[in-house]
Amino acid sequence: MKNYIKKVRTVISIALVTSASIIKGQVFINEIMINPSGTNDGANMPNTAEWVEFYNASSSAVNIGCWFFTDGDFSVTFPAGTTIPAGGYYTVASSIGSGLTPNLNWATCGCTSGPASEVGIFTNSAEQVILYNASGTIMDAIIWSVGQLPDGMTTSVIGSCSAQTVTFPANGSVYESVGSNTTDGVAKERSVDGGSVWQNTTIATFGAANDVVLPIELIDFTAEYKNRIVKLNWVTASELNNDYYTVERSKDGITFENIVKIKGKGTTQALSNYETEDRKPLEGISYYRLKQTDIDGTFSYSKIVSVEYFFIDDVKIYPVPVENGTLYITTKNSAAAVKIMDLSGRLLYETELTDNYLEVNLDEFGKGLYFVQVISTNGSMIKKITIN
Repeated sequence: MKNYIKKVRTVISIALVTSASIIKGQVFINEIMINPSGTNDGANMPNTAEWVEFYNASSSAVNIGCWFFTDGDFSVTFPAGTTIPAGGYYTVASSIGSGLTPNLNWATCGCTSGPASEVGIFTNSAEQVILYNASGTIMDAIIWSVGQLPDGMTTSVIGSCSAQTVTFPANGSVYESVGSNTTDGVAKERSVDGGSVWQNTTIATFGAANDVVLPIELIDFTAEYKNRIVKLNWVTASELNNDYYTVERSKDGITFENIVKIKGKGTTQALSNYETEDRKPLEGISYYRLKQTDIDGTFSYSKIVSVEYFFIDDVKIYPVPVENGTLYITTKNSAAAVKIMDLSGRLLYETELTDNYLEVNLDEFGKGLYFVQVISTNGSMIKKITIN
């Protein structure tokens, strides 16, 4: 739950206190679901929908037995003898809550410590997660927003592993920020496995490589609005066991629907061009992605592209950028309202367009980015302009 605030910090027996140093280069917190959508976000502990993925960036298998990770309220200890292969992944989640198949199920493993009401919950607004090795040394640490940076201790006690109590580093610079935007159902991941750049991802790669590459050499995928139709084109340099493509469309960039299915070329080393159309585009901004499905049924996705489409007839706003201080607006509609706003949405200018043509003097506007909105009985459109 977004407004769920954690207040309990638990201290069990103190066996070891660690420093705030971090040893990098082997196992990383690679991807995490902080704010899942649905009823299992912050509920049904420990069968929540949160999850964590770890990645071994080294060229050898790493024994993570008795390592543990914690957010300060609960901790999960990896059973003795657990290893991650070179370049491999290790996932932790509740299979019931998340619907996934993790390597370690924190709801049933008997490998958690802390109050039962805390297990499996990451606070959406601000939190941190730290990965410790069996000696209590920090191996990786991430934070979102400003974190909670607790003063208390957290303890790992499980099976044949030794009890450990560790001190949370209070210095925010010790942690690697994953950003502050925790959107429903959108995971946080490193843009490249083990890399330093974090990003939001609407297509989670639980237990698989980030930035999944299609089993095709996709040169380009584009969407262009023209004459009330969105034209979709893509080009491949080669294909391997490619069965078909599905073009998907979304209003919010998160939930997609299928709009057309195109047969693939199977296996080919030749340049291949594909094109199709969306003849009933949605008003406003639409997002498109390409789903590629192999002959064996496995599939993956392309990048997401977007287009703007508005029902208002043939509005032209030019020149962009504005160089000479004058902006011109034309439309087929006999009457329309025109508004100019800054990037914060503050209204700076408003008038009526009554004869299909308008000149706007922008000499009093400073250089920078602005929004121009044209509203008619047929709809509205917004265009970003630059004044140089």
